[in-house]
Amino acid sequence: MATVGIGLQADPGASLAGLADALAGAGRPRAVWIVIAIAFAGCAFWAAPRIVAGDRGWIAHLPASRRSRFLALWGALAATLLPPTILLLALAALQAASPEGAVWWSFAAAPLLAIAASGAVVPIVAVPARRRTRVASRASGPSGLAAALPFDARIAGRALGSRILSAWISAIIPLAAAWLFVRNNELPAALERRGAVLGASLALTIAVGLLAEELAARRPAWPWARSLPVGSPRRVRADAIILGTLALPLATIAAAIDPLAALIAAAGLPLLAVRASAALRHGGDGRTAALAPVLAEGAGIAAALTLLPACGLLGLISVPLALRAASNDDRALRVSRWSERHHQAAGDSLSWTD
Repeated sequence: MATVGIGLQADPGASLAGLADALAGAGRPRAVWIVIAIAFAGCAFWAAPRIVAGDRGWIAHLPASRRSRFLALWGALAATLLPPTILLLALAALQAASPEGAVWWSFAAAPLLAIAASGAVVPIVAVPARRRTRVASRASGPSGLAAALPFDARIAGRALGSRILSAWISAIIPLAAAWLFVRNNELPAALERRGAVLGASLALTIAVGLLAEELAARRPAWPWARSLPVGSPRRVRADAIILGTLALPLATIAAAIDPLAALIAAAGLPLLAVRASAALRHGGDGRTAALAPVLAEGAGIAAALTLLPACGLLGLISVPLALRAASNDDRALRVSRWSERHHQAAGDSLSWTD
């Protein structure tokens, strides 16, 4: 994304020099390093589950202390931040070669931020599985904020976990493209707003689609739930509210580009969330069965809102009809339907044959 953004500039060399000056110039804009620290933390959250996967299972029985395992996880997670750290050091070196020079602390800031971000994420995400089991066995039930959330939201939150952050990071790409479009083009305000609407709408579409995909894989619609005293409209509505609420922060970020454009894009979010809830129920067993229809319909909604913002009102009016259609899809689920789980047979002891 950074390569594309710099390449779209009129003078990529000047843009690269400006970025180096913003990072290590004499002005010392600490706000830029705060953004970098947040980005490092996001990358660490994304990489932590993959690092922790090697710390569970038989390796926990090796004669290694908890401190040694913690330091090993910390070092492995810090190593995943090595490429962006090297890039920042290269930019600082580029600034040092300029006549203005570079401030000395900028060379130490990048590796220290990488180490600090990984060290802060390890205690949060990289908790050994056996410790989680002990804590769960002692706990009598949810407490704090989790206790205040509805049961459906707690289940969805545990199923999605850190994948929420991954969906947000992926959805930032069209927002960044919209920001570059607005910032680097001298266009009438109406055309700039259309670009911002398109970027914000696509960001919401990507976020809802990725979250629906993960929810379909990790917490699929349960046909047996039809026998419970909970109606199909309530189940569909609950999933739509969860998906829409988790995607709503991206509209807040889009408001920094253009508040009115963010409001127009958010007008299509209720319809998109309901359609994503329906995709969870009639998408089948494919890994991207929920993602593909959401992306297709979301792209159409984004185009309609960009060309004719008044379509947002039409989308809001269509929400009850979409909710009814999704409820019918939920009622059509067969209680006896068998959904194959998507995992490798080599890791399932029940799949072994003599």
